[in-house]
Amino acid sequence: MRKFLIIFIAILMAAVRGFAQVEGDVMDVSNKFIPNAIVIATDTVTKKMDTVHTDERGFYFFKNLKPGIHKFEAKATGFLPTVKFFKVNPAPEGANDSDDTYFAETLDIILKRPKSPK
Repeated sequence: MRKFLIIFIAILMAAVRGFAQVEGDVMDVSNKFIPNAIVIATDTVTKKMDTVHTDERGFYFFKNLKPGIHKFEAKATGFLPTVKFFKVNPAPEGANDSDDTYFAETLDIILKRPKSPK
């Protein structure tokens, strides 16, 4: 039982330290922010998906991603969906989002409107 408890605590500690954060803006080609866009982050190994919406300024934030390669897909009404692959690094030890040790990587995403038929 003691061995199980030690292993469980070690796994829990590794999981707590192994988080990553990504933030960014979703904009159009003229750098106008797109509110209420959907951004989906998919871990390319585990296939776990996390979804957020941009705020009124086009800003999004993923708080607890697993470090590694993620596929980011952004979509919004009136725009073509965009996919980007991005390597998410673990946050430095001691980093969090509640004080001056805040840490997040930045990935801005630009969406294009579909071409009008001629």
